[in-house]
Amino acid sequence: MPLHEKRDLQSTGLRSGNIWIFLLGFAFLGASLFLAGCQRQKGGLTVAGSTSVEPFAEVLAEDYMEHHGKEKIFIQGGGSSAGIQAVRTGAAHVGMSSRLLTPQEQDLLAFPIAYDAIAVIVHPANPLRNFKFRRGLSGWTITAIAT
Repeated sequence: MPLHEKRDLQSTGLRSGNIWIFLLGFAFLGASLFLAGCQRQKGGLTVAGSTSVEPFAEVLAEDYMEHHGKEKIFIQGGGSSAGIQAVRTGAAHVGMSSRLLTPQEQDLLAFPIAYDAIAVIVHPANPLRNFKFRRGLSGWTITAIAT
């Protein structure tokens, strides 16, 4: 190392032994900041599951966060079964489901937030008139259609 460079290092207080400590500390700080930025955000409430409940949950979450500025709610879709599984594994705090819990899922708590209805709509000119339905374990089934 040329003499003038040695003087510059010495005038700043960074001698050859200290510069390695400085560089090592700087590298450690940079790596720490980089890794901290890659971690999942801490805090907030994660809600995951039913894509049919998702738009409703997003509106509720937005309204809640408007009134509670520091609180964060993260809404994710994926389907009812995915939401139930996310709660079981701890990936989500709350699961959204648009179906009833199965017997294997009865250890979880379900709080209905809405009920929906499904209708069969037939145009008046359509010759189909008499539908017969039967309720089964998986819901209603059309058993007969008469013209």
